[in-house]
Amino acid sequence: MNQHLKEQIRDQVAPLIESAFPPLNKPLLEVAKSRWMTSDKGNLITQLELMHSGNKGLLYCCASRDGTGPLKASFLTMLLLEDTIATSSSPFGICSGEASITVYRFVDLSDATSASLASMINNFHNMAAVILLDYVDDTEFTDVISELDFA
Repeated sequence: MNQHLKEQIRDQVAPLIESAFPPLNKPLLEVAKSRWMTSDKGNLITQLELMHSGNKGLLYCCASRDGTGPLKASFLTMLLLEDTIATSSSPFGICSGEASITVYRFVDLSDATSASLASMINNFHNMAAVILLDYVDDTEFTDVISELDFA
């Protein structure tokens, strides 16, 4: 991703950090210069990370299999810790490790706006919650499903 597009995306994310921006209920948290996460949406955290090539970003949710909650580590860190590979499918992929499960999706950020980013993050979060319900042993995780807000 070229530097100009990275700056443009950061400018579009800035309003999402400063205040809640529909359909997100709470502002995003900036984790690094090119990585953001939802602050509190049940016990599932959605992260957006800019890629270094192309005009793509990576949306992902990572949860522990034992129900201890969401994991905040970067996608690459989880792959290395779990010593596993990510399997690709469309429109999302799954990385299934012994201790965690990650749902991810590459998204094109060429024409992203603050509104489209908020909607993209919210919709991915909802989709990931439904998918992860089949993998995670957590009765409280079903509360996330009941709070879904599809925009």
